[in-house]
Amino acid sequence: MTRGRRNPLLALSALVLALAGPACTKSSPTAEDAKTEPAAAPAAAADDAQEEAAPAAAAPAAAGGEEITTTLPAPEIKLLDAGQEPRAPLRVKVEAGQRETMLMTMTMGMEMDMGGMGAMPKMAMPPIAMSMGIHVTSVSDTGDFRYEFSLDSVDVKARPSDPPEIAEAMKGAMAGMVGMSGSSVVSNRGEVREASFKLPPNALPQVKQTMDSMQQSIKQIAVPFPEEAVGIGAKWEVISAGAEINGITMTQKSSYEVLERDGDTLTLATTVNQDAEPQVMKAPGIPATATVYLEELESDGSGKSSFNLTHVSPVSGTMDLTSKMRMSVDAGGQKQAMKMNMDLGLEIEGK
Repeated sequence: MTRGRRNPLLALSALVLALAGPACTKSSPTAEDAKTEPAAAPAAAADDAQEEAAPAAAAPAAAGGEEITTTLPAPEIKLLDAGQEPRAPLRVKVEAGQRETMLMTMTMGMEMDMGGMGAMPKMAMPPIAMSMGIHVTSVSDTGDFRYEFSLDSVDVKARPSDPPEIAEAMKGAMAGMVGMSGSSVVSNRGEVREASFKLPPNALPQVKQTMDSMQQSIKQIAVPFPEEAVGIGAKWEVISAGAEINGITMTQKSSYEVLERDGDTLTLATTVNQDAEPQVMKAPGIPATATVYLEELESDGSGKSSFNLTHVSPVSGTMDLTSKMRMSVDAGGQKQAMKMNMDLGLEIEGK
C-alpha cells in the first residue's frame, strides 16, 4: 500500500522478486535429477533449453550505467465517498532541497508444484532490508516536484533456519542492485508523471533484464489522491488496466480509505486486487526456445500506512500480498505444468 510518489518501493520489490525466483529453484529438482525419472522428461527438456539459451536471454533491456526514462499515463480514479466533514484536498507539499531516507524490509514465502517433478514445500525466503536516499531537487509553481533516489544498501538477513545456498545466491544477486539510482516527476496529488532508472555499471545480468519490468511497475504503484476534498472515512479506487509487470499484462484495482487525519498527517487503509487473462508471458530471462503460458493469475493484498504530506517517503507502512499463479512451459514441444503460490510482506519506514 503505497502512494504514487513512493514508487521506488514496489519497483524495487518487483526487481527483488524477479531475482529471488532463480534462488528459490535451487532447492527444486534439477534437470539432472529429472533425467533419472521417466515422468520428468518434459521438465528436464525445459531446463536443458533454458541452460542452452541462457547467453541469448541475458541480453539486457538496458546496459549497466544506461538511463531509461518512462512517461506514465494517468490511471482511472473514482471517488466513492468523500468522507466526514471537515473535508480538505489531499496535496503533497514538499520543498526543494529536502532529503530523506526510506527503509524497506521485504519477506517472501513461496511454494511450487511442478507437475511431473512433484511439489516443492513452502519455503520462507530470508528477509531483505533496503535503504534508499531521497533528494527533492525542484518544485514547480503548480506543485509538481522532482526527486532523485539512490539505493544505498541491500542486506539479506539470513536466519539460522534459511538454507545457506539460497541465502548466498540471494546475497550475490542483491549486491548488483547497490548503486542503482533514478528520479521521478510527481504531481502534488501523488501522480507519477515520469520516472527514470539508472543501473550501476557492474550490475548483474539478472538485474539488467528486469529494467523494463521496473519501468512498467510504476503504473501499478502510482496511486493518486482524488481531485475532490475528502475527510475521515473517504474512499476511492484506482484502476490500472493493461499494466505490465514482469512480462504479464494485468488489471489492478486498488481501494483506499482515510482512517485518520491530523493536519498534514494521515493514515490510509488499502486493498489491492490483480488479475490477468490467459496469455504468453514475456518475463525477463525466458529463453527464446521456450514459451511460458500464463493460465491464471490472481493476487490480493491489504495494508495500512501513515505519512506526512510534507514528505516524500511514508512515516510507516505495511503490506501483505498473496499471489496464486498457474502456468505451463513449452520447450521444444515438451510441456511442463506449474503452479506457484507466493506470500509477500513489506514494511516501510521513513526518516
